[in-house]
Formats: sequence, structure tokens, C-alpha cells
Amino acid sequence: MFEGFHSRESRRLFLYFLVVLLLTLAILFTALTFRYALEGRLTLSSPSLKNWAIYLLLWEGVLAVSVSYAFYRLFAAYERYRTEQEEFLRLLLAALSHKFGNFLSAQKVNLEILKESPSPEALARLQEACLAMEKDLEGVLGFIKRSLEGASAPQGNLLSYLEDLIKRLELQIGPRKVHFKLKEPLFSLSPELEFLLFFLLENAFRHSRERVWIRGGRLQGRKYLLIVNDLSPHPVKGAGLGLYLSQRLAQHLGLELKTRLTKDRFLALLY
Repeated sequence: MFEGFHSRESRRLFLYFLVVLLLTLAILFTALTFRYALEGRLTLSSPSLKNWAIYLLLWEGVLAVSVSYAFYRLFAAYERYRTEQEEFLRLLLAALSHKFGNFLSAQKVNLEILKESPSPEALARLQEACLAMEKDLEGVLGFIKRSLEGASAPQGNLLSYLEDLIKRLELQIGPRKVHFKLKEPLFSLSPELEFLLFFLLENAFRHSRERVWIRGGRLQGRKYLLIVNDLSPHPVKGAGLGLYLSQRLAQHLGLELKTRLTKDRFLALLY
């Protein structure tokens, strides 16, 4: 019965509820027993004690089971919701660490290059990258604040976000020949989807040779987004954390993410 409660505090609260319920039933039983005795004195005829006790215990049992089950279902639903929120916050923290960690690594390399051969163009790219990351941080903090306050997130434009993300990845990783085509707005943009698209496109840019394809539309009535990249002859080694986080975020959003590696392409299909 307690397997749905994952914390000691939740189990303790449920036990407290059972204690209160039992005390309430005991008080009710005592009160009705006094009423039974009082009725016997007033009517001068003693009702059957056995029948009275069976009747009383039967209805008290139904009341106890019904209230306990209703409370259990309610508390189990709350516990599942709390567990899902904790899991999402852990996922968000991992996504933030991965995203900003990659950004800092790239900027360290850019700083080393800038120290060896200073140029206004390189400095401008570094400043633009820092401003873009500052904007991302403000967006994440706003998302966390809205989540804590229970407010709805403003809906952004998916096309504009992808165009801006491509520019930022070109500043951070390097220019690519991007073939970009969306037939419709597709999915509603949310902070979770922004993280998901960032990880997919960053993976495509980081492991591509020179080309990235982005296609979106409808197939058999379902919206889809396809990201394909050619493969670099010198693959960048990694732990695969970005794709793992992408899968988890897609599950959180109720979407499917399929990936496939061929001899000269990597495909990621979101639908």
C-alpha cells in the first residue's frame, strides 16, 4: 500500500491520517454506544445489543475503508506529481549544466585563439556569443520563476527561435551550410522545447562536416521536425549526454524522438 509513497515524510503523513481516522471512529462508536444505552432507558425496552453492534461496526467499516481509499488515491496522485516535478527539476539542472558547460568550453577556446591573434572580428563574435548566452540565462530564470508561481509561459515563435539558434551555434561552433525549410509553425514553443531543439541542433553542428538540413511539416496527419547532418571525418567524442537529455525532454513533452546513424548521415526525427 505504501509503495507509491517515495519519501519518509509522505508515509508519516499517511500514518498520521490513519491514526486520526481511527480516533474519529472510536469517538463515533463511543457516542453511539451512549445513545444505545440512553434509548434503552427512555423506551424501557433494551434493543438487541448484538444487532446494534453489528450494524454499527458494518457502517463504521464502510466509512473507514471509503475515506481511507479516497485519501490514499488523492495522496498517491499528489506524490506522483511531486516526484514528476522533482524529476523534471533534476532534468532541467542537467540540461543547464550541459548547455552552459559547452558554451564555456567553446569560449575558452575562442579566448585562447584571440590571445594568439587578436582581431576585432573575433572579439565581436565573442561578445555576441556572451550576449546570446546572457539572454538564454534570463529566459531560464524567467521559466523557473513562472514554474514556481504557477504562471503560464508566453508562447514564442518557433521559426524565429530556430533562425536565432542557428546564428548562435555558428558563432559558437562555426559556420555550416544550413538547408532550412518549415511548412508550418509546427509545435508550440516552450522552454522545454527550446532546450530540446538546442541539444539536437548543437549535436548536428558539432558533428557535421559542413551541412545541416532542417525540415518540418506534416506526415500522415502528424507534425514532425527532421534534423539531418553529414558526418565530420574527425568526429568529436562525447558522452552522449545531449541526446540523452533530448530523449528525456521529448518524453516530458509527450513527443517521440527517433535517431539514426548511417554511413554518412545522422538523423533526428521529432514528432
